[in-house]
Amino acid sequence: MSAIGSVFPMSLDLPIDAIDNSLWQGWTAGWSHVSSYSSARSALAALFGFKGIQRIWLPDFCCSALVEAAGLVEIGWYETTPELDVSWPSLAHALRPGDAVLAIDYFGRAPRSGFLDLVRAQRDVLWIEDRAHALNPGRTAWGDVVLYSPRKLLGVGDGGVMVSQSPLPGPSSTPTAPLPIAQSQRHQDPDGLRPDRWFPAFRTQEAAFCVDDGRMSDLTKTVLERVDGAVISARRQANARYLAAALQDLALWPIDPIDYAPLAFPICVADRDGLAQALAEQRIYCAKHWADLPNDPALFPGAHSLSVHILSLPCDQRYDERDMDRIVTAIRALHAEGAR
Repeated sequence: MSAIGSVFPMSLDLPIDAIDNSLWQGWTAGWSHVSSYSSARSALAALFGFKGIQRIWLPDFCCSALVEAAGLVEIGWYETTPELDVSWPSLAHALRPGDAVLAIDYFGRAPRSGFLDLVRAQRDVLWIEDRAHALNPGRTAWGDVVLYSPRKLLGVGDGGVMVSQSPLPGPSSTPTAPLPIAQSQRHQDPDGLRPDRWFPAFRTQEAAFCVDDGRMSDLTKTVLERVDGAVISARRQANARYLAAALQDLALWPIDPIDYAPLAFPICVADRDGLAQALAEQRIYCAKHWADLPNDPALFPGAHSLSVHILSLPCDQRYDERDMDRIVTAIRALHAEGAR
């Protein structure tokens, strides 16, 4: 039985030349400035220094890489709701001119209207839209700076693409990211039957990322210029809609039009770790966004509670309806077994 989820195989089956509707074009067209670093955290760190940011506001539900990017910049934390929307009234009260605010398009889904009203109204703040989860959020970008992380979405090993209408810092001329060994090994195992070969390599690669000034690799740029963004977005949407219809009772967003291309399909369950392990035994590998939050659980109990219940089901462009049905069948069977 083939594996579902985990490491993307290296993207090799691509057109020889760049295409007009590429993912790179979708991310960068219409922006005056584009800058590509080895990772999103390096791009962010460079942005903070370039803009002279003294305080950055981060959501209470985020990964530790954002704290690493902040470095010595003062961090203010703001709350998210149980549905991972920005708790914007308290944030609005705390802001002061010259601050920067980073908000995440969680799982590819843009924040809701109340927060966007604040963005439009508060123009003495730098708004950073983190699209690390987003191929295409299905809506116009709301950030002054928009950030992408290709390796979360494709079979590439690095990249942090930053776009803006205002000037941006530029990386050095040297790529610094580790070689995409895991993606190459996963490509050589098309059915994903030997995770012992590629998953340890993936963990090593991820651990090697740090804040530096290196540029994105030529290989990643080439892939982005040759991948059809519309095709893979449509496949992700179709897969997520299938899961939404079948798992509405478990979905983080039970009623959701899914007009975006999701990173994964988030569900909330009582025993997240137990379900993840049981699915892995059936070669269905699910991510945990995020197991270890970089802030105080006493101050942000809601986010920390969510972090132990949320599980990200794979629904990316590698899969079709049959694969989604296999995920649903496995989850329903495991739930029925747990209920007995």
